[in-house]
Amino acid sequence: MYEIHPQILLDQLARHTLRVPVPTHLTVSCAALAYHSQMVFTEVGILDRIKVAAGRLVVNTTQAQEHIRKWMKDRPVAARNVFAHGALLFALTGRFPFE
Repeated sequence: MYEIHPQILLDQLARHTLRVPVPTHLTVSCAALAYHSQMVFTEVGILDRIKVAAGRLVVNTTQAQEHIRKWMKDRPVAARNVFAHGALLFALTGRFPFE
């Protein structure tokens, strides 16, 4: 069933997270905020470094990429935590776009 309708999995995730029968954009925004804050507080400043490494800001991207590589090597649990919550946030905002 999930191969045919992957959004069903996201709906179940939202229902489980928020304990509501039908997820709405407003209730999903609470889950999205929780995922975003989890990323921010796991490693303060990592989202800014990721933006720099991705080239979104005009500064030294090589230095930011090296810092992220070192951080991932030194703190693999924190890196997995940030990336997992980022993936969940991406999935939720893809299924429920905020306009």
